[in-house]
Amino acid sequence: MRISSIEYFQRSVEGMLNQQSKLSQLQSKASLGKKIIKPSDDPIGASRALQLRQDILRVEQYSKNSNSAKSSLEFEESVLQSITNNYQRLRELAISANNGSLSSTERDAISNEMQVILGDMESLANSKNGNGEYIFSGFKTLTQAISKSLSGDYVFQGDEGQRTIQLNDASFIESNDTGKTLFFNLTTSSLDLNTSRGIASITTASSGLVNAGTLPSLDVGDLMINNIAISAAISDGLSSTDAARSGIAIATAINTSYSEHGVHAIVNENMVNLGIFNSQPITSGQFVLNGVTITDTTGTEASLMNSINNQSETTGVIATQPGGVGTAIILVAGDGRNIQLQTAGGAAASFGNFDLSAGALNQVSRATVTLRSNQSINIQGALPSDIGLSAGSINTSTNSGDAVFSAAKVVGVPHNLNETYSIIFNAGGTSFDIVADSNPNQPLSGYDDITYIPGQEIEFNGLRLSITGEPNAGDVFNVEIKQVPTQNIFTSTKNISDNIKVLGNDPARLDYEIGVFLNSLESAESSLNNVRAQIGARLNVIDSLNQNNDNIKFIAQEALSKIEDLDYAEAVSLLSQMTLSLQISQQTFARIQSLSLFNFL
Repeated sequence: MRISSIEYFQRSVEGMLNQQSKLSQLQSKASLGKKIIKPSDDPIGASRALQLRQDILRVEQYSKNSNSAKSSLEFEESVLQSITNNYQRLRELAISANNGSLSSTERDAISNEMQVILGDMESLANSKNGNGEYIFSGFKTLTQAISKSLSGDYVFQGDEGQRTIQLNDASFIESNDTGKTLFFNLTTSSLDLNTSRGIASITTASSGLVNAGTLPSLDVGDLMINNIAISAAISDGLSSTDAARSGIAIATAINTSYSEHGVHAIVNENMVNLGIFNSQPITSGQFVLNGVTITDTTGTEASLMNSINNQSETTGVIATQPGGVGTAIILVAGDGRNIQLQTAGGAAASFGNFDLSAGALNQVSRATVTLRSNQSINIQGALPSDIGLSAGSINTSTNSGDAVFSAAKVVGVPHNLNETYSIIFNAGGTSFDIVADSNPNQPLSGYDDITYIPGQEIEFNGLRLSITGEPNAGDVFNVEIKQVPTQNIFTSTKNISDNIKVLGNDPARLDYEIGVFLNSLESAESSLNNVRAQIGARLNVIDSLNQNNDNIKFIAQEALSKIEDLDYAEAVSLLSQMTLSLQISQQTFARIQSLSLFNFL
């Protein structure tokens, strides 16, 4: 095959131009220190390098996020530390104020310092970060977290949102905490009193003596009180028969839901009228009371009653004869348990209302139950009649006198937070009894037939109240203890500051108010410490993820370097080779180009 001179020259020039192009590319890579200048240099490597650069940028953004979150949390922690210091000082001041030897000037000084601390706490709770955002306002960062209303109440104006910041592909961290958690919704021992006049009351119908096992039961759905379903009654643990159908069992089932329906159920004494006793001896099996055999060989009223009463610790029943000798014998179960009467029959003795002489009998009586409330009682359900009630509403009674409550407050720790009390005026309205509504038949110890003096303070069980006006006999005044569900530390601090200033002459109430404040302060400290612990945990997570992000960035940069960065030793060697090759090609081409046959003629 012959190659023309022109074709040879063209190929030689193209070869040298190609060598020059490659040499130029290598020189450019050497000057930039990169193996890949354009994607066509290494399409796969260029694609991988692009992905690695994106990974590095994303990790760098995560690092910026981490630094931002860390800065926010560290600032919040410094604010909470200042508030913690305020709490500690408030505790010291409250404890020092509970000293009866302090003068009014000294108490005023304590109160004034508390007011200063309160102002500082309010300012700290409304702290802003470097961007001018309120740190405790949740998502409402441009709204002041805490403000004071015209009525003097402290209110939270933010929301309960927590802003989150992404720290890596799968991790987010909260960068703030809401003031509602820190300063509001705190548990408190603070109490309040509700007062009213009149009483609503109804007593179940008597069951009388019925065959054992036939007393109607209280099942789920049978009874609703004030729209609250009453659970099924369970065994009272006392009655010898029908123990889940006794007055005790029914009252217990109702009282279990007292906090929802507000009605006390009081089981009354269970009384059975045996009638007049036909005096004759009673032998074994002829008279059984609550599972205990009663025998009486003498056969008189007195001897029989002694035999019954000698077993009262076991039976829970005593025998009485209120009408005197020759009248009916009454059995009484003071705790309200069922009274079960059994006989095998055949006795010479008998009672007017329970025959011992005929055939076998097994009968039971259930105690009545009284429902009592300072509000109307609404009876509903599928079968309220099973326990001797009828569906309908029982309204509170109306006092006929013009007396009213003039003051009511808590001054000590009540004996029972779930109890309500009634002040009941006696004949003439000149004296009164105080009873617990769970036991209205027995006045509180020391509060029976108390002389009424209008406006005079009445204090009992940590409660203090007064009544003014002219009451009439039978008028009822009710007191209900209400637990304040939550409190905020600002209102608590304001209240104790005011109380320290004005209650110097009322040490009992001041002691109570300081105790309430210290409980509220403990709740506030607990809430704050929980948040500070969470902040510490978040900061640890941020540090850990920051280190992890740095490691990821280093690995990605190392991989990117292997793909993009030029190996200078290899590049210099290759550059020398390519330069020499190009020079040889150029010299060879020049010599061949100068050859001609004319030179040999």
